[in-house]
Amino acid sequence: MWQHVRAWFFRNALNKAVPRQPFRQMMHWHEVQHVGVLIDIDSPSLVHAAHQAVAAMKKMGKQVRVLEWSRQKDFPQLGTISSWRLSAKDVNWYGKPSRGVIDDFTHSPFDVLLVFVEKIELPIRWVIAMSRASCRVGIDEAATDCFDLIVQVPAEAQNTSSFFDTVKKLMSLKGEPLTA
Repeated sequence: MWQHVRAWFFRNALNKAVPRQPFRQMMHWHEVQHVGVLIDIDSPSLVHAAHQAVAAMKKMGKQVRVLEWSRQKDFPQLGTISSWRLSAKDVNWYGKPSRGVIDDFTHSPFDVLLVFVEKIELPIRWVIAMSRASCRVGIDEAATDCFDLIVQVPAEAQNTSSFFDTVKKLMSLKGEPLTA
């Protein structure tokens, strides 16, 4: 029963808080300048893939900002690439993150938000919904309401490093006819 009450409070708060945004759109990868990256640091394969993607984007001259998410109350001591961190202690009882923790990240006008999270939970759903990104890309196929583009990562592929390469390839096809 409490799950339904929690979900109702979350949906109600989110519907009131989501800003009215201009039309979201896909951009060609070469037009992308500002990239937001959301990482689930409790998943080592996602952390590795995200670190590779961030390094590659910085090498391409993209401005990258990273928010790390952990389900633990105390943040794991890992090699971090982020100045923003969101953990379980920063989330209220129904899943809404504290305002100060994510405001800078969600108010940044990213061209693309890449979400390296396999299963979208309420705090992550909040961050994605509040983001001012023009395009939101993720790998959770069940979260169709969160993303503009969902990249399927095969279950047998334990390494999700192909996620970034696939996103880059798909966004480079914008405006080109797709042929079989």
